[in-house]
Amino acid sequence: MFLDAHLPRFVSYLALFTFFMLVLVFSSNFLLLFVGWEGVGLCSYLLINFWFTRIKANKGALLALIMNRFSDVGLSLGIYFVFTNLFILDFNCLFLIFSFYLKTFIYFFNFKLNLLNCICFCLFVGCIGKSAQIGLHTWLVFAMEGPTPVSALIHAATMVTAGIFLIARCSFLFDFVPNVLVFIGFVGSFTCFFSGLLGIFQSDLKRIIAFSTSSQLGYMFFSMSTKNYLGSFFHLFNHAWFKALLFLGSGLIIHSFNNEQDVRKLGALNLKLRFSYILFFLGSFCLMGIPYFSGFYSKDFLLEFSFCKSLISCSFVFYLGVLSAFLTSFYSVRLFVLVFLKKNNFFLPLFFKVHKTEGIFLLLLFVLCFLSLAIGYFFQSFFVSLGSNFFGFSVFYGLYSFLNNSLEFIVLKIKVIPLVFSCFGCFLAVFIYFRCNFYLLFLKLNFFFVFLFLSNKFFFDKVYNSFLVNFFIFFVFFDVFRFLDKGFFEFLGPRGFIFLINAISYKYIQAQNGV
Repeated sequence: MFLDAHLPRFVSYLALFTFFMLVLVFSSNFLLLFVGWEGVGLCSYLLINFWFTRIKANKGALLALIMNRFSDVGLSLGIYFVFTNLFILDFNCLFLIFSFYLKTFIYFFNFKLNLLNCICFCLFVGCIGKSAQIGLHTWLVFAMEGPTPVSALIHAATMVTAGIFLIARCSFLFDFVPNVLVFIGFVGSFTCFFSGLLGIFQSDLKRIIAFSTSSQLGYMFFSMSTKNYLGSFFHLFNHAWFKALLFLGSGLIIHSFNNEQDVRKLGALNLKLRFSYILFFLGSFCLMGIPYFSGFYSKDFLLEFSFCKSLISCSFVFYLGVLSAFLTSFYSVRLFVLVFLKKNNFFLPLFFKVHKTEGIFLLLLFVLCFLSLAIGYFFQSFFVSLGSNFFGFSVFYGLYSFLNNSLEFIVLKIKVIPLVFSCFGCFLAVFIYFRCNFYLLFLKLNFFFVFLFLSNKFFFDKVYNSFLVNFFIFFVFFDVFRFLDKGFFEFLGPRGFIFLINAISYKYIQAQNGV
């Protein structure tokens, strides 16, 4: 990367991304937030497409841009409804007066809708695309075509987490729309389980970590649905550190090993890349939520909080979150075993050409590793302790905020359920990939279509290409381009005008006989 001739362009894109990220976070009204929201989307397109001579990078950047345009329509509609009905865009003023509009209804395409429900639903539609929730999640995997620092920035900073930030910032509105919160809970929990299941069947190093990001964002969304805004923000804060650690650790492996990303072609790298081995080991433990690692303090808090609320939807997201914890442990250990502990599957001369990284990068990653391990313990009292006012009036503190006190009185067997499932997933992955390779091959051959279905990501891309992309391409070409642009409008416009001038000129020419 540092030998690339386009390094100044890369650094300028990163600086522009950081600028728009700060605009998004520090904005005090919807209009400025929308500027930052669109700015980080633009910079993600530029950064994913940094190596613009690669076709995969072009396609991944376009997919990210177009997918986010679909969801941004929802965000734009939400802001439009706020401005046209409440005549204000400032957050503080909006949160003061919105209670007068709880029973206000609007007509949209001749449907009578509750104004607040409509606003919050549209805002959440914007979050679905930006935070890669199920339905609009496909762009996140293809965004891995950019440089690895870009992947770490997109997944750890305010790009995919912008949806979580928006709901937390507008928690004063979302707290009074229980129907929308239930919908958010179902979308988040299904995304959590769905992405964890797909992560097991992927073979690309960075794409496995990308699916883990989508899964962890699902945790945050279903926690938002239980009105646990501070807990979700705590998990977002912890997740940023260890996800950046995992991505930059994978960057070390890819850079050291001739740009190879297929985990099936790696193995036994603990003999050569010991520092990356330690980084991945600790980062995977944080991701799995093993006790005394940073992920444990936030992920278990989210699950216990959802269990404490005596609602059917909360019980549903609790049990689906526990299953997702099992899947998280399984694909994390699978990745670790295939890359570092299994027998090597690569061309042997390449093994002796593996080069280690310079000392300055190791020092920076060591600092990041320390923060990933300890940040959850040190900041727990700031985010989720009873009576904490860390965010001031930026986040809504409802009655459910006091459920933090009842978490300490949950039965121990309920508290250890996520840990038991995480450990079971860990041991099952070790057992399968160390001892039962024959049975794994047997399962793949006998359940080939199930394996094909899951390894192709439920054929979401195929469905989108066949039923949406092709339809729009044919519609735009034959109906819009040929019939309207090059037909009707051009005939009435420039081409028709030229024909008319030529016909009139010909008549005048015929009138002159030269006498």
